[in-house]
Amino acid sequence: MDSLWSRPVYTHSHGLSDHDPLLLTLNNIRLHIPTAQYTNSRLINECTLPEFQSKLTYESWDSVFNVEDVDTIFNEFINTYLRVFHHSFPCKRFSSNQNTKPWITRGIIVSSQHKRDLYMLCRLTKDTKLMNYYKKYTRILSDVVKMAKFKYYNQLLQNSNNKSKVASNIIN
Repeated sequence: MDSLWSRPVYTHSHGLSDHDPLLLTLNNIRLHIPTAQYTNSRLINECTLPEFQSKLTYESWDSVFNVEDVDTIFNEFINTYLRVFHHSFPCKRFSSNQNTKPWITRGIIVSSQHKRDLYMLCRLTKDTKLMNYYKKYTRILSDVVKMAKFKYYNQLLQNSNNKSKVASNIIN
């Protein structure tokens, strides 16, 4: 395979100035196509909704109410509403590759959500019993996660024909 620097470079004269572009032809280029699928979503929650409502109340609706034509009124309303909507709830790109951690069970997901809820309660109140419960719950959940990982990867190793290859894949 030839190196990148041995490929031909051509000049292209367009006759407009003394700055001529250079054309480099690259053959056999392999592009990495990502395997993860992406979804676009909007973040609508308790924080962004009041902002959206506030922007709608401060919006000048003169362009909607000062026109006689129904079609123009509708178009002006939709344009104003969508402009505020898109500004308040911008579109975000999320990776939808859910199978990155196959050892995560439904119970771990539910327990993690419960742990996050406990954390939010602990932040709001300074109850020592609740803090101790949260710490104990966190330790137990951490042990459950470690055990789930251990069982999953141990089962992968036991069921494989090429144990060294599977072990290197797990490590990587």
